[in-house]
Amino acid sequence: MENLSKNKIFGFVGVVVLTITLTACSINRSTTVAQRPHKVRRISDRRLIQETRNQYFPYHYLQLKFSAKYRQGTAKYSLKGFLRTTRDSIIWLSLYHKTGIPVARMAFTKDSVTFLNQLEKQYVQYAYTTLQEKYGYSLNYSIIQGFFFDEFFLYGDKELSTKNLRKAMKLYVDSNTYVFQSMRERKLKHYAKRNKKNKFFILQLFKINPETKKIVSAQLTDTKQNFHITIEYNNFEKKDSVMFPMKQHIVATSKVDTIDLELKLKKIKIKQAPLNYTIKKPKSKE
Repeated sequence: MENLSKNKIFGFVGVVVLTITLTACSINRSTTVAQRPHKVRRISDRRLIQETRNQYFPYHYLQLKFSAKYRQGTAKYSLKGFLRTTRDSIIWLSLYHKTGIPVARMAFTKDSVTFLNQLEKQYVQYAYTTLQEKYGYSLNYSIIQGFFFDEFFLYGDKELSTKNLRKAMKLYVDSNTYVFQSMRERKLKHYAKRNKKNKFFILQLFKINPETKKIVSAQLTDTKQNFHITIEYNNFEKKDSVMFPMKQHIVATSKVDTIDLELKLKKIKIKQAPLNYTIKKPKSKE
């Protein structure tokens, strides 16, 4: 088995935290997303936000299985895992090597991230502020859940409301796609030109398919933390009237490294009762 060091595992964790779009129920059939129209109809930002939210999967308890191909520099790994979640409350994540050997377990709550390195028997718990200081990921639970389930999110501590989304993001059409972006390209270039000595800014971007109203791409850039992530959602499958991305490609760059990750959804189960799952701290050796 390849040597998965602590730093590589934490690097993978940082990307997984932001990237797994695994939202669906029992999939009945596959559907190819229709070609985008040549002309995109005009729509208000308020209406587009509402129509996109209407395409969210209304789960409460969810359990799923996925596989992943992970590349960091010259290192390449094939991993698989399970995710269990209670919406707006907690997300549990279990990672395994392709051979079935346990690699790590994680739990994400409103306040903190708990991590168990099963290879090295190391257990840590970080507040999100500590995680930012150590690894450059400025996260909170709302952002994590948004990336997991292909939903809107707001970077920072603002409440994820329609009012705050409209205030933070501007809507326009680019290449027959709806785009929500926190800063227009012209303004972004102007800002960088006027602030040569201090080019720190935060940029969020969502691309939305005008027919399905699904987010097909998300970007987040924090120049102060030297962090950038781009996620492309692909291979949508349809359940009833809702589309779900079954694959995604993620490229994340931080002050630590650049990581390339491909994820594939394998199996989903909707649960009717809360999921019981814990991460036990290893007993210290005496």
